[in-house]
Amino acid sequence: MSKLTFKTRYGTFNGFDDENGVKTWLGIPFAQPPVGKLRWRAPQSLTPTDKTLDAKKNTASRLCKSLTITKAHLKIRKAKIA
Repeated sequence: MSKLTFKTRYGTFNGFDDENGVKTWLGIPFAQPPVGKLRWRAPQSLTPTDKTLDAKKNTASRLCKSLTITKAHLKIRKAKIA
């Protein structure tokens, strides 16, 4: 895999060529994180920066945790419905 660098006014992003030769950049933010006063508001533009960011991993997993439903969850749900 080769390293790919792409510079924008919102930072420099390091990506890679995957095993199939596809140029890839993962987890690039499109807006400021929706935390604090930004929670439940329209997305706000990113702030320009000179930082270099690693775009080789998808960061969505840090923001959106997977939901695992177990038999115990289903029993609780059935009890609340009844």
